[in-house]
Amino acid sequence: MHIWVVYESRLGNTAHIARVIADALSTTHRVRLVEAQQAEVPYHVDLIFIGYPLHKGRSPEAILAWLAKLPYNALKDTLFVVFDIRYRRFRICHRSGETRHLTRLLQQLGGRKAGNAQSFYLLGKGGPLSEGELRRAVRWAITIGERLSHLSATTMLASEKHSHHVIA
Repeated sequence: MHIWVVYESRLGNTAHIARVIADALSTTHRVRLVEAQQAEVPYHVDLIFIGYPLHKGRSPEAILAWLAKLPYNALKDTLFVVFDIRYRRFRICHRSGETRHLTRLLQQLGGRKAGNAQSFYLLGKGGPLSEGELRRAVRWAITIGERLSHLSATTMLASEKHSHHVIA
């Protein structure tokens, strides 16, 4: 499976989570880690992890700018999952409006949700991330990757089974 991890980072915390996710998935998949400002149209990508910092009142500008540049249906048949980084004080907050907005934009571009959005928590306002949060990010990403790989393999086997006809 070909996976991209696209992220926007302001203080380096989102970049850190994105690297940890990319490293964990690269043992079993082709993975590209890319900052949103450098991202282009994701051709032949099966799954995209999209991460951004959640700062009160600020939208993920680089992610939104990247999505705005993508042509119609650019994410057709591409799965995606969104994650954010937030300060622990706001842990009880419901999913941000930005996450819902990003999800709608990704779906309008033809993408399909691969799982629920995930939040990772900073120990303080500027960070850092705890080792426990880094491990949780790895488990989350690997679970999604394994589930989708299994589904992909099952789909391929089913289509091969139907395409092999014996001619007598």
